[in-house]
Amino acid sequence: MPSSGNRKKNKGRERKAKKEESKKVELYNLWKNQARGKSAKGDVIVQCDHGLDTRVPDISHPVSSFISDYLVCDNIRDTLQTHEEVWNNVDYRKLARDTLIRIVATHLLDNTVFIIAQDEHFDGVGLAWGITIAILVLENYDETVSSSVDGNYHSARYNRMVASTNRDVGVSDISNKRDVLKFYRKRMNCKCLKKKHLEARKSMPKVGACHHCKVEKERRLLMVCSRCMIDQYCSRECQVAASVNHREDCDKYVEAHEHALANISK
Repeated sequence: MPSSGNRKKNKGRERKAKKEESKKVELYNLWKNQARGKSAKGDVIVQCDHGLDTRVPDISHPVSSFISDYLVCDNIRDTLQTHEEVWNNVDYRKLARDTLIRIVATHLLDNTVFIIAQDEHFDGVGLAWGITIAILVLENYDETVSSSVDGNYHSARYNRMVASTNRDVGVSDISNKRDVLKFYRKRMNCKCLKKKHLEARKSMPKVGACHHCKVEKERRLLMVCSRCMIDQYCSRECQVAASVNHREDCDKYVEAHEHALANISK
């Protein structure tokens, strides 16, 4: 018979497993409501499918596990490593992309707070910015570019189109609102975000940030690295000061861009 110490350990493991399962279900129900245009309490915020896939996968679906894990860890590369079944299936990638866009659309339309953990929350724009890179990688990931999953991720994450879009959308939670609204409006076949986007265009300039000193300026006043065409600087002095640290990123951007071009020409 198992000793009393072993019985206590087993009960402890069971309680821990039940607690983790309860958190998993709670998070799933939260973002499932958002994807359906509802608040966390189930109140209807918007009745529109935005021209996107209307299916919300059940909790056992690989895409559901992928979305829940990504919302918690907020690291698309780490999520990739543990969910290869999603990244190697074009239909799963599309379903994940559309579901994430629908979640963000709900918050941009209502600007409600999306609670992920007790000590962590995002408003509509903050959540949108955080999820942008996942959507970009899902859209550009191509399993035929490289023989490795990590190589395919690298090409999708750092190619010029993805990197420049993520740069512009991710300036800050406030000054990037115009670009955030544009990014999601272009991905929705409806007019739900049209008014908000047009208002932002009238009141907010296109803003960028110096890669070195982080100062924000109108994008037209910033210079860009002539090699990678991604990182921006407010002055020649900042570009020189950042050159040593920039070199590694610059190589990544150029390599990913060349891989993307080579794949297009096949």
